[in-house]
Amino acid sequence: MEAHAGSRRPFRRRTWVRLILVCFVTFLCSRTTNSRLKILCVISRSTSLKDAELSSIVRRLWARDVCTALEFVDENTFGAIIDWNETSQTLAKKMFRTYRFIYTKYFSDGTILYDFVFKADLDTYVVKDNFKLYLAELNPAEPIYAGKQFVHFDGTPFAAGAGYVMSSRTFLEFGKQIQINHTEGLCNENAFHAQGNAEDLATGKCLGQIGIFPHNTRDMHGKERFMVFNPTTMYDDTQNVDQNQEWYRIFSFNGEFGERCCSERAVIFHHIDLTTVHSRLVYSAQRWKWGRSHESTQEKNIQQLAYHDMAAS
Repeated sequence: MEAHAGSRRPFRRRTWVRLILVCFVTFLCSRTTNSRLKILCVISRSTSLKDAELSSIVRRLWARDVCTALEFVDENTFGAIIDWNETSQTLAKKMFRTYRFIYTKYFSDGTILYDFVFKADLDTYVVKDNFKLYLAELNPAEPIYAGKQFVHFDGTPFAAGAGYVMSSRTFLEFGKQIQINHTEGLCNENAFHAQGNAEDLATGKCLGQIGIFPHNTRDMHGKERFMVFNPTTMYDDTQNVDQNQEWYRIFSFNGEFGERCCSERAVIFHHIDLTTVHSRLVYSAQRWKWGRSHESTQEKNIQQLAYHDMAAS
C-alpha cells in the first residue's frame, strides 16, 4: 500500500505542473493577442437615463474586453459640434458630427493610435472572443470596411449600422473627406443629412466615392458573422418575415433565416435588450443561444485532468 501510494505522488506533481504550464501559456497567448489589437469603439447615444444605463451595461458586458478606447457621443460630449435634434431622422447628421469629432480627436495629426474603429449601437451584443479573433485576421493598413453587407436599391453597397469596422487606413481617408467642406459629392454634411436615419447608407456612399467598399465578412460556408437581428429572429424560419424585416431579404447578399443564417464564428448580434442579458451567447447544436459561460475545449481538458488527478489521490 505504501509503495502504491508513493508511486502516485510523482504523477500527481507532474500533472499539476503540466496544468500550470498550460494555463500560463494560454494566459500569455491571450494577453499577446489582445495587446496587439487596438480598437477604438464609437457609440452614439442620447442623454436619457435609459441610455446612461445601457452605456454602463455595454461597458461591463463587452466593451471593457474589446475596446482599447470607448467613446459614447451625445449632446454633452466635449469637443463635438452639437447642431442636431435627438430624432431618428437626424441620425445620419449626428454620425457625421460624431465622425468629425473622432477624426479630430484621434487621427487629425496623422498618428495611428488604433488599428480599427468599431461603430456599434446600444443594443449591439458583441461575441468578444470571435470579434477579436476575426479582426486579428485583418490588416489595418488595408482599406477595410467590414460589417453585414447590403446593397441599396440604388446600387450602393454598404455595411449595416448594427456594427461595422473601419481599419485605421480607411478611417484616415474617410476622416479627411468629411473634414473638407465639400459643396458637392457624397461626403459632406448635406449628403449625410439627406439620408435621415440611414447613417450606415450615408457612410457607405461616402466610402464608395473614395473607392472603399464593404469587405466580405461571411464565412467559408456563406454564413454571416455580423447579424442585424437577435438570435431568436435570425433562427426563425417557420413564419413569414414581417414587413419591417422584408428589406433584409431584398438588400442582403445572404438573406437566410434559420439554420443557414449565422456563422459559428459570429461576432455581433443586434436588437437585443441588454438590460435582460444575464448570460453569454454560446454556439451549441449548430445555433446561437443564451446559456452559461462556455468553456473552451482546452479549459475543459484542464478541469478533467485536475478532476481525475484529485480522484486518484
